[in-house]
Amino acid sequence: MTMGSSRGPSRKDRQGRTDFRLSPWKPGPVPPESICAFCHREIPDGQEVLGVSAVPLPDVDLDPYRGQIIEITLLATGMRVPVIVASKDSQAARDGKHLMFMVCSDACASRLKATLEREISRGDAAP
Repeated sequence: MTMGSSRGPSRKDRQGRTDFRLSPWKPGPVPPESICAFCHREIPDGQEVLGVSAVPLPDVDLDPYRGQIIEITLLATGMRVPVIVASKDSQAARDGKHLMFMVCSDACASRLKATLEREISRGDAAP
């Protein structure tokens, strides 16, 4: 799955994929490392977690966010989703998995994938 992101206004790339906005994670009462990216419930210590990976659009500069948790806003749904940006020298980045969403279950993984695919295919971003 390819997913786009940028600072400022969102837009569509040449293939019509939605270009999402990035913003630093705004901390709440639960550390973002402990929150499911889809249902936003706290994931208890020791509970198995799953990862959903994504690739940013080629023109997106992730360098300022490497090794951090950021938040993207899906424009079609208004859903705010925490995502981990892989460090430049990490195995995930070498494998092409530059963005990782942590989820608490197979159900949340499936729902998040479907939501991201819908967002990309709808292309609801303003030009």
